[in-house]
Amino acid sequence: MPLQYAFWSQIRDRPTRDAFKIALDRIAALEAQVLAIGTLTAPLTTNLDAASHRLTSLANPTADQDAVTLRYLKTFVENRLTAAGLLDATGTAAAAPATSDNGVTQQGVTDAGPDGHIGSPTSPTAYNAGLIIGGTAHEFPALVAPVSDQATRDLNMVELLRRMIYHLQAAGFSAGRQQNPSGAISMDKLCVIEDGELRAFDVFTGTFDVEMTVQAFFVNPPNLVADSGTAD
Repeated sequence: MPLQYAFWSQIRDRPTRDAFKIALDRIAALEAQVLAIGTLTAPLTTNLDAASHRLTSLANPTADQDAVTLRYLKTFVENRLTAAGLLDATGTAAAAPATSDNGVTQQGVTDAGPDGHIGSPTSPTAYNAGLIIGGTAHEFPALVAPVSDQATRDLNMVELLRRMIYHLQAAGFSAGRQQNPSGAISMDKLCVIEDGELRAFDVFTGTFDVEMTVQAFFVNPPNLVADSGTAD
């Protein structure tokens, strides 16, 4: 006899006994359901609405579609800012490096024409470097288009990066790839000597499933790695 019915023989009135058994069976069923509350057994078919309640105990993300915790997001942003020289070792905002271009290269990217050819040789200014960076992206639209996965996006970033380097060199700039502080050769950064200063820029951002954003986000310190680029 199950444990919950151990006192069964002590109830003499049969209707009372049967009613009590029904109640116990329903309580047991509810207890089993309570253990599974909050457990997803199948993918959601509609957007999750937490009704202003917090979602907790999320695992760290491993794919672009994964949710992130506030702590993970803070760490990610702080690491990027530190790598760019915008935060010091204590987490305090760092002063702008003396070799910052003050946004001039980005202005060139914004004003860029249909291709990366602006004349050779040309004055090696920050603005002209931006014109070449942005213009090269316009010249090869397939390389900035949305793709099906991150691996394809990575290949396109490297190809477009090397085409930018080629166009910069063809216009008379000294340019190459950036070696990150970790030692890795970056897929989304380049180095260029403009206005007589060696500078490094993060030139790509965005997820693989949307059109890639081309930019000139100043990073520090620059560490140029020689690369002849990819010719037209």
